Amino acid sequence: MSLRATLLLAVGVFGTGVLAGCAPDAPGETPESTLRAFVSAMERSVLDDRARADAFALLDEGSQERLASRARRATHLARRPLEPWEMIAPGSFRLRVPLDPMEIRVDGERATIRLQADERTAEVPMVREQTPDGPRWRLVLVPDDTPEIAP
Repeated sequence: MSLRATLLLAVGVFGTGVLAGCAPDAPGETPESTLRAFVSAMERSVLDDRARADAFALLDEGSQERLASRARRATHLARRPLEPWEMIAPGSFRLRVPLDPMEIRVDGERATIRLQADERTAEVPMVREQTPDGPRWRLVLVPDDTPEIAP
C-alpha cells in the first residue's frame, strides 16, 4: 500500500472514530439523552400532537400505567376514547431551569438528574428498565406516591 493510501486510510479511520465519539447518545442510552429527548418532544408538542406519544414512550413503565389508568377514567367522562399520552398536556410544559449544566447521579438502576439555575433547582428521577430493545433509561413522570384522582 502506498504512503498516500495509508495516510488516507488512517485519516478515514480516525475521522470516523472522532465523529462516532462526538455523536449524541440515542434516547434511552443515558439518563441525559432520555431527558433531552423528552424535553424536545414536549417542546414539539405545542405544534405536533404526535410528539406527546414520543414523550410518553420515554416514560418508565409505572408512569405509563398510571397515565393509562387516568386515560381510561377520562374516556368515561369525555365519552370518547383518549390515549394515555393525551394525559400529558401539550403546551403546558415549560422548562424553568436550563438543561446545562446537568449533574447526574447514578445508583445502580436508578438515576437523578439535578438541574440548577440561580435559586431554582429541579431533580428528575430516572430508572433503567428492560425493553424489547434492551435496557433503556426512562423518565419517572408520575411517581408511585402520586395520589390517584377518585373515579
